[in-house]
Formats: sequence, C-alpha cells, structure tokens
Amino acid sequence: MMKIRRMIFWIHLTSGCLTGAVILFLSVTGCILAFEKQIIAWQERGYRSATPDAQASSLPLDRLVAIANSATGKRPSAAIVRADARAPTEIDFGRDQRLFLNRYTGAVLGGGAIRTRLFFDTVTGLHRWFGASPKNRPASRAVQGTVDLMLLLLIISGGILWLPGRFHWQTLRTGIFLRPGLVGRAREWNQHRVVGLWLVFPIAVITMTGAIMAFGWATNLLFFVTSSPLPEPARTATITQHRSRPISELKQPVSFVNMQQVVDSAERQAVGWRILRIAVPDHEDRTMTVSIDFLDNGRPDQTVEMVADRRTGAILKSNTFSSHSLGSKLRLFTRSIHTGSAGGLAGQTAVGITSLGCCLLVWTGLSMFMRRLHRPEMLTRRTLRSETVKVQAQGTPERSIGSADIQLE
Repeated sequence: MMKIRRMIFWIHLTSGCLTGAVILFLSVTGCILAFEKQIIAWQERGYRSATPDAQASSLPLDRLVAIANSATGKRPSAAIVRADARAPTEIDFGRDQRLFLNRYTGAVLGGGAIRTRLFFDTVTGLHRWFGASPKNRPASRAVQGTVDLMLLLLIISGGILWLPGRFHWQTLRTGIFLRPGLVGRAREWNQHRVVGLWLVFPIAVITMTGAIMAFGWATNLLFFVTSSPLPEPARTATITQHRSRPISELKQPVSFVNMQQVVDSAERQAVGWRILRIAVPDHEDRTMTVSIDFLDNGRPDQTVEMVADRRTGAILKSNTFSSHSLGSKLRLFTRSIHTGSAGGLAGQTAVGITSLGCCLLVWTGLSMFMRRLHRPEMLTRRTLRSETVKVQAQGTPERSIGSADIQLE
C-alpha cells in the first residue's frame, strides 16, 4: 500500500512540476477575465441618458445604423438594443470597433471603453491561445487541452494523497482547516491540502469544460455519454448554398421591410427580453437573425434566436434551448460554466476565487518541491515527527509538529 501511495505521490509531483507554470498562467489570466463584463459596463456607464419622458420614442434602428455608417464610413455588422430605456444603442463593426448612439436623438456618444476592451481581448487571446496567431491556434489549443488533462490527473492523485493513513480528528483537521501559526513547510503543506480540498469540485468543472472546448474528441465523448446524436454541419452547408445562388437571382429586385419592423415583431414574441442582438443583413439577404437574451448573462437556456423573413417581417422560426438534445444543451453551457457567467455575479466570483486558489496551489506545490531539492533529508517522516517550530503568538509556548500536521512521502 505504501509503495502505491509513493508512486501516486511521484506522479502528482511530476505532473505538477511539468504543468505548474502553465496552470499558473491560465489561473492568473482567468482571474483577470472573471469580471470583464462588469468592469467594461462600469467604464461605459457615462453613455446612459437621462430618464426619458413618457412621450419620448426611440429612433428606428435603420436610422441609427445609417448614422453609424456615415460616422465611420464602415458597414455595421450588428446592433445591440437593451430593454433599459436609458441605455444607448450599440452598433458593432466586427469585434474590434463599436459605436454608441443616443437612441432618442441619434447623437454619437463615442466608441466605448476602447483601451479596456483591447486589454481584455489581449488577455483573452493569451488565456485561450497563449497569444498565438490564428494559424497556430490549433496547436496552442491542443497544448492547453493537454494541460487540462494533466490537471485532472493532479486532481485525482491529489485526492488520493489527501486521504490520511489513519482516520481520526487530529489527522483530518490538517486537511480541512487552515491552521494559523504554522511556518515553512508545515504552513505550505497545510495550505496546499486545505485549498485543494475546498476547491476540488470547481477546479474539476473548469478543467473539464476547458478540455471540451479544446478537443473535438472530448465534445464527441460528451455526446456519446449523453446518448445524443452528433450535430450535423448543416448550418455551414446552408450558408454555402445560400451564398452560391446565381448572381442573377440575387440581383432580382425584392422589396424588404425595414429592420425596425423585424425588431418590433421579435419584441412582441419575446415578452420580458433584456437584450436584442440584431445581425445587420446584407442587401441581398432575405432573412434576418435576432438573438434575444432574457437575463443579460449569456446563459444559453435564457436565449432565443429568431429568424425573420425580410420581405414580410414575419418570424420564420425560433431556435430555443429546449429544441436541442441533452448533449447539445451541455455543450452550449460549456463556455458559460467555464467563465462562471452561467451563475451570474456569484458564478463569476466563484471562478475568480478558484483561479486565485489555483495560484496558491501552484505556489505552495512548487515551493515544497524546491525545499525538497534544497534539503531532501529534512522531508523524511522520522525527521518531521521530531521537527519543532516556534509560534510567534502572544503567550503561546513552543510546540512540536508531528506526522499529524504534515504527511509527505
């Protein structure tokens, strides 16, 4: 039994040393990204207008899009309308540029928190692809996915090592509660065990969702476990077929309703909506897509995608969360669970705390490894049983730290 435990210890130690730097990097960047949405919203709070009069009405979306087009000379790709009457209308020009307009006057308010968004975009690129260029991103995602799997191995081996040799309160408390007054290896060992215990579940969830996003086989495994059919690439085929229609057919004069009529139709069918994301269609597009968010947190079960006919303004179909298979539902939830947005502010806080905890786990683990390299003779059980530390608390006498406090192999 001791030989098996020692082997698991060396697996845990080796895996931690090989991946510790990458795990620390992902934890730091993940912690920075935890409250991205709230930070950007706080910086852009100045774009909100005063409470409008009861008789005030918003300008048509077509007019706002035209104003943004004239101001930038670029064709908008999407528009975001919020249910809050004081919120501006956001016109996006791809991912890197946006413009905020007063929804009642059409006044151009500005481009938002440009530097802050650029900072978070950079950190996101570092977190997801280690800052690699698009052609190298598959390789970087594979590296990140491998680290996720190694982290799962650390979780499993660490859980086995956490179990004490003898189950009694004196040994269990060293792995459940932080003990003030410890110094050196004793403090690091106590922190490593306690933080690892309390964060084992959220770390496992974040790790597994990261692996699903990194590897196609992990996604396929998810569909296999849930007995769900694999999604068919029908969407891409449909778009390709649409774009490959004869030019003569595309240039045929067709009378389209304006975008505001489509938005009004979507609003009537989406009672209680919070955000509308409208994909600005091309001139020849005969359909228009409106994504509706009912909670403003990106949860897939609280979003609906409506496709409207631009010739009549009628809603052709609504893609709801309930229409997906179990595997598709879990896959849709993967990203929001990984970022914590599925749980709102509480979920984001949990992810932030977990990321900080991972930083502490890496620090204490590598520190204990360096101590082992520096003074290996001090890490035997016999020496640890006789080692003493002085506690610098008022009136606290010197006491000894035994195997109940530290259990290393």
